[in-house]
Amino acid sequence: MNVLDKTALRACTSCQMCGAVCASGAIAIKLNDDGFYRPYIDNTKCTDCSLCTKVCPKFDDNIQMTSADTLENIKLYAASAKSDEVVKNTTSGGIADLLAHQLYADGYKVIGVVYDVEHNSAVHQVAESETDLNPFRGSKYIQPYSADAFRKLVKNCRNENYAVIGLPCQIYAIAKYLERINKRDNCILIDLYCHGCPSMNVWKKMSEKIKKDFGSMSFDNVIWRSKLRGWGSFVLEVRNAGKRIYNSTPKHDEFFDLFFCNQVLNESCNSCKLRGTLEYTDLRLGDFWGPDYRKTFRGMSGVSIVTNRGQELYAQIADKIKSQKMPVHSFFPYQSWDHEYTINENLREQLLAKLKDNSTPITTIAGMLPSHKTTAYKIKTLIKQLFYYLPIRFQNIIRNS
Repeated sequence: MNVLDKTALRACTSCQMCGAVCASGAIAIKLNDDGFYRPYIDNTKCTDCSLCTKVCPKFDDNIQMTSADTLENIKLYAASAKSDEVVKNTTSGGIADLLAHQLYADGYKVIGVVYDVEHNSAVHQVAESETDLNPFRGSKYIQPYSADAFRKLVKNCRNENYAVIGLPCQIYAIAKYLERINKRDNCILIDLYCHGCPSMNVWKKMSEKIKKDFGSMSFDNVIWRSKLRGWGSFVLEVRNAGKRIYNSTPKHDEFFDLFFCNQVLNESCNSCKLRGTLEYTDLRLGDFWGPDYRKTFRGMSGVSIVTNRGQELYAQIADKIKSQKMPVHSFFPYQSWDHEYTINENLREQLLAKLKDNSTPITTIAGMLPSHKTTAYKIKTLIKQLFYYLPIRFQNIIRNS
């Protein structure tokens, strides 16, 4: 197998649709040494049909961008499920979970991301029953392996209606493929307000540390944004044999330190156009960060409704949610919308090298970061740490003061 040309490889997104649309089976999706999913092509099988490049955002010089005027007219809602059980077991307000159940009831084949306990990874799967929807709950802050589930969509979408929850780059690629076969109107596409995808080696290192510290060989479940300390606290929680064996503290959070430093994200995430456009989705979901909901302890979703299909779907769950229409200026400044990340290439190279070095623990790697942070960032981090060490009842008092 030969990897696709180096220029395309470095710029490759996390979409993996090239492997799904290849009718000759010439493209395999595998993790490279740096921990990113990449396409590998078998030249003996390739027929030069070029379909892979036709669905790939990196070969599109004319990605449609959402104008400021259009953005002002897109309906934005702050929403949360009425059900405490749904909100408790989801990352923000539980809207993705309600939509998935509604879509399944409407007869769609629903594709979402689960945590694969056997392989300690995130994977896109097609729900074969309604109970298969529950593992979709909760954001997974790692790259999902998506090619197999997307192959099922490619194989069956001419005869079955699909609903897909995925990253903006994935939804773009699926939308482009569905448009090519005139099936876009038969499917519902839901993407996420995306910060970017970190190297899988970050999670590999973190999980190795947890297993070593707590003597566990496997995880039953990983909750990347546990609500143990409330919504927005970025607590990583790990369970084994039905019991919580680990939860991070504000001072001890190597995974999120590396995630939010932006230095070990997929290279294409550094200046991703698809993060800053809504032209290829029906709805986009995320956390409703910002001053309007900083006092919310339970969890609040931001819902951008882009198409009539999205509006009709959202209306179907109206009796199950609390929802308020909001102005865009209350939401977008607090997202990674249209952000470009500043990358220290030397630091990135050092971090990626250490992440694939089996002898270097994640604590050492995360310890490489503080010297590259500004004084203002360090002070802000310290204040956050002190805040989250307070008892939850005092956090609530401060939030509501």
